[in-house]
Amino acid sequence: MTLQPLFQQTLGRLFHQLPKPVKSQHGALDILLSQGRCDIERGPAWHARLVGWLFKFPPAGRDLPTLVTVIAERGREIWHRDFDGRGIFTVLEPARKEGAPIIVERFGIVCFDLAVGEVKDGVSLSVVGMRALGLPVPRWLWPRLKAVEHAEAQRFHFDIDIDLSWGAKLIHYRGWVVPASG
Repeated sequence: MTLQPLFQQTLGRLFHQLPKPVKSQHGALDILLSQGRCDIERGPAWHARLVGWLFKFPPAGRDLPTLVTVIAERGREIWHRDFDGRGIFTVLEPARKEGAPIIVERFGIVCFDLAVGEVKDGVSLSVVGMRALGLPVPRWLWPRLKAVEHAEAQRFHFDIDIDLSWGAKLIHYRGWVVPASG
């Protein structure tokens, strides 16, 4: 059996149609290091700050040095996104569902089912399920995710905008990365 990156397993033939920077960022077979820059906005409401603290989201900042490490192992990917020394750590796994392309992103005890869609020069991600401690979370508590990853100027660009279910801004981070040199 040939080892395939998680997004290739999930997207099938569509993966091969993605632009090179997107395919490269989602094509890890062992360890992938990327570096670039990012802007981060955080929601000002106290409950958004509390949720951001629980998920260990980095503080707001502009033009932050960004390092993304992806470690592929046993059919899953461990992602560490470092924004000027502050990180977001998640694990991406294949969904155990038939039908639409879905990836599970795990933040500790909370898991999000993310539908992977096609957009111009890349992919979009949206929340289609959520669990805490393995138990389903009611839909009205799910965050609103607008996530697009695409290629531009031979770079992998990301734009991740997350609001709490009642509309309060949680975090919005956007920027770009390229494969790390050396």
